[in-house]
Amino acid sequence: MTSLVPHPPYDVDELRKLYPSSLVLQQVQIFFRHGERTPTSARFEHIGLPPFWSQCAVGKLLSTTALTDHGKASWTPHSWKRSLETFGPNDSPVNPSDNKGSIHSLCGFGELTDIGRHSILELGHRLRHLYVDQLNFMPKTISDPSTLYLRASPYTRTLESTHQAFLGLYPQPAQAQDFTPHVFLRMPKDETLMPNEDHCERFIQLMKAYSRKTAERWNDSSEVEYLNKLLRRYMPSQRRVAVDSKPRLSGVYDTVNATLGAQDPNLRLPSAFYDSKARNIMDKIAFEEEFGGLFESAEFRLLGIGSLLGDIVQRMTTKVDAHRGVSSPSNPSIDPGTKMVLSGGHDSTVIGILAALGALVDDDISWPRYSASVAIELFRKNAGDQSAEPLSLEQPILSWLPLQRKSPTAIGRTASSELREHQKKAMDGYFVRIRYNDRPVIVPGCRAVGKHLPGEESFCTLAAFKAIVDKMTPGDWRKSCVSNLNKPAVPAVIQPAGF
Repeated sequence: MTSLVPHPPYDVDELRKLYPSSLVLQQVQIFFRHGERTPTSARFEHIGLPPFWSQCAVGKLLSTTALTDHGKASWTPHSWKRSLETFGPNDSPVNPSDNKGSIHSLCGFGELTDIGRHSILELGHRLRHLYVDQLNFMPKTISDPSTLYLRASPYTRTLESTHQAFLGLYPQPAQAQDFTPHVFLRMPKDETLMPNEDHCERFIQLMKAYSRKTAERWNDSSEVEYLNKLLRRYMPSQRRVAVDSKPRLSGVYDTVNATLGAQDPNLRLPSAFYDSKARNIMDKIAFEEEFGGLFESAEFRLLGIGSLLGDIVQRMTTKVDAHRGVSSPSNPSIDPGTKMVLSGGHDSTVIGILAALGALVDDDISWPRYSASVAIELFRKNAGDQSAEPLSLEQPILSWLPLQRKSPTAIGRTASSELREHQKKAMDGYFVRIRYNDRPVIVPGCRAVGKHLPGEESFCTLAAFKAIVDKMTPGDWRKSCVSNLNKPAVPAVIQPAGF
């Protein structure tokens, strides 16, 4: 969960294997965790960890567009500095300070740090190197807003991370003079870029049930006993460390990793918190509490991440429809011209996608590091021979699709079980590949013969991928959030992911 050590850029041989000439890249959707941040709340002040950290020199320098002339409706950029204020003695307002007494560059809780901004900027640089410089997939200079879809969850750290990733991908000189990036946001009650733990009533029930299940399994275990031998002396009032302690075990782990991500020896807990065995135990238990339902419950996957996966597949099928000359309803969020999607999310975004698809192997079942990313790529078989130039993305390819006997209709979000034959045929020759931190992963439901590119299990057929996602895509997410409220939250039998 600490800082990511990026995969080195692909060399020529790796690139040739990962992007074979027999396939043409059509679209890539990238979902990433924000960069390094401060803890989400103040913890362990009683043992000397300051609640506010001097890690946000850039974050305190802000700019707002303000109305400057009421009569002319004149708008002008307005720069300003931010300083934090809190309660002092007798409730008098005071400026808080860090452990060195400084009141400058202080971060709020859960705020993207300067280190985090750098990490996400580097992610954008890596994306540019791969998709612009090496693959020539994205234009060197961006001018068409529909080419790139930007999205962020309603948290400042993810919005700022999205801006940083964009600027790494397209620094100012690589933006057309009149280009303005457009970032899509949702209100918290409608948010599905991450599992919605605040506004989906049934999902809240499921989360609480899995938290209880985790506590019942681990609180009296030898692993938690080991944590208590090391850490209990440092807990507030020397309370016992537990899944549901105060702070919760997951909160303890959050602070441990935030201090490591700060890369500042002055922002450290006692050395016992960094014991390798203790960290592995905390990681395992916190991961199970937060994400265990994704591995076991179809309802958990449907409510937690299914709507986002439905969006992902809809963008792919909209691209397929456009290639065969079938128009879809106008929707800037699902535009057939979109070549890249860049979405700033959370740990639960990254693990939610991978776990729901059954794409995590043992080494990956741990908390994702800051700036971890998932790239979901759509490919089409090259219509010509392997030495030929790939067809233009904008060029209709009706010539190589089977002859349609009925008027073609858009696939859109139609469930696989309800597709007409010509819609199913339209997906022939399309493949989906997922890379987690630049390493391809495999969806188990795509291993069967006929459901992947021959000899390459990581390239799932679009039809197979869509069928898997359809099983966890809600038809009405809001309605699903208020359904089954009186039913058991944990299934009697495990419902495996990825099939």
